[in-house]
Amino acid sequence: MKSLLPRKVATWIDRLAEAAFAHPARALAIVWFLLCAPWLLGRRALRYDAAQEFYPAVAFTVQQLRELQGPWWNPYLFGGFPHFADPQGMTFQPTVIGPMLFSALPSLGWFTAVVMMHVLVCGLGALQLARRYALQPPAQLLFALTMMFGGVAASRMQHVPMIVSYAFLPWLLWSLHRVAERPVLARALAAGVIGGLCALQLTQVTYLIALASAAYGLLLLRTTSLRGRYAAMLAVAGLVALLVSLPQWLSTWSLLPYTNRVQLDLEATLHGRLSWSALTTLVGLDFFRHGTYLGPGDLTQDYLYLGAVPLAVWAAWGGSVLPAHRRLARGLAIVVIVTLVYALGTHTPVYGWLHRAMPGVDLFRRPADALFLLVPAAAMLAALSLEARLQRAPLRRHWSAWALVAMLLAYALWQAIGVMRWPGALAGVAWAVVAGGVVLWCLRGTQPVSRSVLAAVLALVVVDLSMHNVRTEYYGGRDDARRLYRDAEWPAESASTLMPAFTRLRDELHRGPVPERAELLGLDDLVNGASVRAIAMTAGYNPMLLASYAQVAGAQPGLVRRVAERPFTAWAPDYDAPLFDLLGLRAVVSRDAFDGAQAMGPVYWKSRQSVLPRVLTPTRVRVHTTPMPAADAFATTDFRNELWIAQADAARAGACASTSGVAARVGRIDYRANRVDIDYQATGATWLVLNEITAPGWMALVDGHEVPLVRANALFRAACVPEGAHRLTFAFSPVRMIAARGQAPAR
Repeated sequence: MKSLLPRKVATWIDRLAEAAFAHPARALAIVWFLLCAPWLLGRRALRYDAAQEFYPAVAFTVQQLRELQGPWWNPYLFGGFPHFADPQGMTFQPTVIGPMLFSALPSLGWFTAVVMMHVLVCGLGALQLARRYALQPPAQLLFALTMMFGGVAASRMQHVPMIVSYAFLPWLLWSLHRVAERPVLARALAAGVIGGLCALQLTQVTYLIALASAAYGLLLLRTTSLRGRYAAMLAVAGLVALLVSLPQWLSTWSLLPYTNRVQLDLEATLHGRLSWSALTTLVGLDFFRHGTYLGPGDLTQDYLYLGAVPLAVWAAWGGSVLPAHRRLARGLAIVVIVTLVYALGTHTPVYGWLHRAMPGVDLFRRPADALFLLVPAAAMLAALSLEARLQRAPLRRHWSAWALVAMLLAYALWQAIGVMRWPGALAGVAWAVVAGGVVLWCLRGTQPVSRSVLAAVLALVVVDLSMHNVRTEYYGGRDDARRLYRDAEWPAESASTLMPAFTRLRDELHRGPVPERAELLGLDDLVNGASVRAIAMTAGYNPMLLASYAQVAGAQPGLVRRVAERPFTAWAPDYDAPLFDLLGLRAVVSRDAFDGAQAMGPVYWKSRQSVLPRVLTPTRVRVHTTPMPAADAFATTDFRNELWIAQADAARAGACASTSGVAARVGRIDYRANRVDIDYQATGATWLVLNEITAPGWMALVDGHEVPLVRANALFRAACVPEGAHRLTFAFSPVRMIAARGQAPAR
């Protein structure tokens, strides 16, 4: 290669390569910055779930903490939800929440930068892990780059909690190595803390990482002579990891019986399995930039492209792995096979058996999440293969590898021509073949490889991953130079037209001390994001929600884009239903026209004038013996004067159980997310109903003394209060919610 370049240029390249290999962490940080610069500098932002769900969740936590309040209850989504129990809310993740606390109103751009920092953390951990296996700097960098930007590590950047857990995986494995080398308490504590940070997001990726790390830790028993002490330190690390992640585990576990996610049947996983057609992405069938994906499933969760260089190096030198690494290589090959079989889901009978027999599997809906373990395993196999070449191992005929690659290439050809019917889709395959051929030519023979050649190979890795993995719409959008949230205003996408409508919406909802609500349809980027501006909504975007609220109000975990697609219920058959008066639904805003709506800029708007006061003082009680009031009777109820309570609650209502005929006079109301104070006066014992969602963890107090809290009108908070002038407080206690676990949920 040097002979093809001017002498000064070749010398300059050689010096750069020498500096990079002398300080691989520094070189990796520079490459990371170059690849992620548009996101780090705020010119692009993470999209889809990152903007719609995870950024608003983190922003709410930050806002609450900066106001010295706990991020326990979020009143802005689904009429109200136990925010801290959201398994993907990252409420307790210090590496995400900590940096976000520097801003009073953290932007989506800063949130994106924080997520990108976790990608760097992942890469630096990969370098440390590769060094533990005595790999040379070029092999270390190949492993780190592939793990950072390969396959689903790039295509699923929108799924931030998974990326955060994944970022700690190499550090966790590295820390287990350190414990095995020297089983002392300090190292065990460090491993436990890292494991706890990894486990703070309760996703299937975390679940699988925990299983894989436990197995890895047990396999390290053979590497230490102090097995008894190592086993003890391993137990200490596990205990510390459990303690670090316990707040999230306890809160989510306590909420789970009251939600729609108690268990998922096997059929619910069909759309989350790896599709056969997506296997072609392993050899570079370019769906992202030149083609249209026509296969089943979601390509973002099925994406397998790790780069042409790792595939070529493994195919050429995978059979020449050094004797010291052969056992590791066999184990990694097993991991690749097992994760692929798991990811394929019901395409094989194995997953069905695991779904029935293995605890925890039935809580998740995407078998393809297992690909987060395939990426590091395949990346390490490539690194071991490159290390073999650096140690002058000869190129051997690795027939199984060549046969596998040939079958994948043939399958990709059939997909492009026979299914997609567009030969241009083979551009990615052509690139992979050419790039792989260049690598094999550069590394041919058994002579030592020069630094400049190795630098060129790694530069090809960077270019390849940048073209096919990083610079795609799923990483952050080729056309997403705008920020969805700019400064303290609305999306820059159409700020000049959207801002008037949403400024009016915000003003309308905050006319009283207790905010009223809106329902947004078709405004995907704002489905949860409006809550960052304190706009309360009756819907939201989250795979977990309260089952009682879904049953009565028709709320869905996914996006609803049109009024015609909005599921209604017997208690809420349309937007004129009294239930929406109780919920305080003041406005329905949609991208598409619907009956009764008026155009306002780019959206259609319908105001509701029948919204009831946020605090009601009914004087008559109606009791239902079923979990919910009968829908037909509920629809004809005069809620200003009547309330519905369950028969069990009537027995606890004391003086208010029967018709009292006494109405209270409501005074000052102080509204906060976790606490609502209501001053009142009454000439006798009476009811006060706050039209806010109730759930385990809420309690009622009169002048600081607890009184029974009752679920009124199917979903809302109520209490029987004594006569006189007093203050009624509805307060949310996370400890009480956790303690309530095990009680039968009302559905």
